[in-house]
Amino acid sequence: MYAKNITPSIEMFFARAIPLALFLCSITCGFAESSGHPVLLPRPQNAAYAPGQLDLHGVHIVLSAGPPPEDAFSAQQLSTCLRSRTQQEVPVGDLESPGISIHLYRTGPVEPLPGPGETPGPKSREAYSILVNSQGARIEARSSAGLFYGIQTLCQLVEANSVLPAVEIEDWPAQLIAESWST
Repeated sequence: MYAKNITPSIEMFFARAIPLALFLCSITCGFAESSGHPVLLPRPQNAAYAPGQLDLHGVHIVLSAGPPPEDAFSAQQLSTCLRSRTQQEVPVGDLESPGISIHLYRTGPVEPLPGPGETPGPKSREAYSILVNSQGARIEARSSAGLFYGIQTLCQLVEANSVLPAVEIEDWPAQLIAESWST
């Protein structure tokens, strides 16, 4: 009698555990898309890969002079991410210097937190664009929040041999988090 009651429980466990394990492995095992590039989570609204790559050895980060703390924090996050991948220091500065650079541009106010009447879409506070080619990289966003999210995506793009694939990405939230909490 006891064995009959436990069998459905074991079957239920494996029916749930196997798909969960496959999902977790797809995230943590670094499965690549059919293009051979890392899977980006969440998937950007638009991503177009091109031939070529950017070698990150000797790269530096360029940020506007006297950045607000939010932008400086994001630049340091990028520096830390790239340092862990290249095993080299990645300096952050406000001046162009020789070599390969990643430029961080914020085109609007800081806006780190959602405001009243905020809407999702390509003009939202969290939207960003990334351009990577063999000459360098650029992340552009309207706000510090968008800059931060662009940096998170760029960090996911770094491939095993410390290169970034040539790519153009545009991303924005399809739905706001606060909006999903109220529904």
